[in-house]
Amino acid sequence: PIPRVPTVSSVERENSVDSSAGSMPGVTGLFPEMALNSAVPPIIRVRVRVQDEVFLIPVLPSSEMRPVSWLAEQASQRYYQTCGLLPHLTLKKEGALLAPQDPILHVLQNNEEVLAEVQSWDLPPLSDRYRKACQSLAVAEHRLVLKTMEQQENSQSFILRNFCLRQPNLTPLFRSLKLQTSICKLDLSGNCIDDTMAEELLATVSTMPNLTLLDLSSNQITHEGLKKLCPVAGIYSENIFKNLEELNLSINPLGDSCCQFLASLIKSCPVLITLRLQACGLTAKFLQHYRLLLADALKGAVHLKMLSLSHNALGSTGVELILKSLPHDTLSQLEIGSVTTSNKDGPLMEHVVHYLSQEGCALKHLSLYGNHLTDEAIRDLARCLLLRPLLVSLDVSGNPGIGADSLDALLAALRERKSGLKYLSLAGCCIQGPLKSMALDTIALDLQELQLCSRQLTKIDQEQLVAAWQAPVGITTNVVARQQKLFCKSL
Repeated sequence: PIPRVPTVSSVERENSVDSSAGSMPGVTGLFPEMALNSAVPPIIRVRVRVQDEVFLIPVLPSSEMRPVSWLAEQASQRYYQTCGLLPHLTLKKEGALLAPQDPILHVLQNNEEVLAEVQSWDLPPLSDRYRKACQSLAVAEHRLVLKTMEQQENSQSFILRNFCLRQPNLTPLFRSLKLQTSICKLDLSGNCIDDTMAEELLATVSTMPNLTLLDLSSNQITHEGLKKLCPVAGIYSENIFKNLEELNLSINPLGDSCCQFLASLIKSCPVLITLRLQACGLTAKFLQHYRLLLADALKGAVHLKMLSLSHNALGSTGVELILKSLPHDTLSQLEIGSVTTSNKDGPLMEHVVHYLSQEGCALKHLSLYGNHLTDEAIRDLARCLLLRPLLVSLDVSGNPGIGADSLDALLAALRERKSGLKYLSLAGCCIQGPLKSMALDTIALDLQELQLCSRQLTKIDQEQLVAAWQAPVGITTNVVARQQKLFCKSL
């Protein structure tokens, strides 16, 4: 018979392992798995700083001989996932450049931090960047956005107006626009940019050093979003809006709590020329706590020429506080239309006349439309015109309380000061005849452009005005008269 080969049972095998483990110095026989794991090298974790971001990157035992170039690539990919830009990096430790080919474990220890310097950025065409950003964020591409990017790839203006884009579509858009340094004008009006997207937006515009115009009108930004748009003190904060000349925040629900943040934003725009804040939900309370801070910011904005605050329920009190805060010696255009709710809302014109009467007032264009003004208010303004020969444009349209007496008073004041207006709008006022022939004698010399629309204006009144406008010899005129509408212009 064939002899049986002795076999070792499973219990005997476990006992033999235990006994052999127990015989090893420093190893207990109760936990054999610890004996096995003790031979495995530990995981090394390296901190890599890329600009303002820090990434903790594990170097697994299986990647023990990975070179420094692998670590740089991992940091680059993580930065792209976070910020939407793909940098080409070199790594430094305590000022010493790490060679790309050196094994990581030969030059770095666990939990050490290295500095990554950006040598260049991977910037494919704008449309390709958008596709890649959508893919990275697992978001479907927006067909019209993609088409817009293809059309405006090399343009100095990027216009994406009235697309009603929300957060899922805005994030890849903002990330793809980063470092598009050719952009000078960025128009994102009519979208759904809200407070949650403000930081992402700031991160994008901070990479556009040549930006001169930023239009964020008709979005959903509140005072909280405005706070996030204010550059935080840091390495790049002073340069973000260094060339911005025009900022449009109109039709955003900023509210009365935005004063402090608006002041901060104005201070960060050293060459700002135009600021539009129409229909932002501002009232007189807007200036209740931080008026002096805003006044300081406005007076520091030495290049500011145009300010629009129309369609905010400021009332007479709010207008008074605003006018006290403005730099009267530099501001040349002011729009404060539709800021009162009734003709009983305080002495609006009194505050305007006081502002215009200041020594050195530089105002050239004034809009007071839709403020329930009366003939008495316009007579006060007409007297002020004698002191302000620089004022060449006046819009008092949409005030039914203004009649023919106001037109007569304005024309008389213009004759007396011997310098006319380039533009006068009385559209929507209650102008009706009979008109004084003396006032109309030099109307084409006193005004370069007149808009006059009134239901009370008869055909005879229109003919009288047209005849007076076309009377001067040597002046080319253009007149359009339709129903109760009359538009006259000297060319």
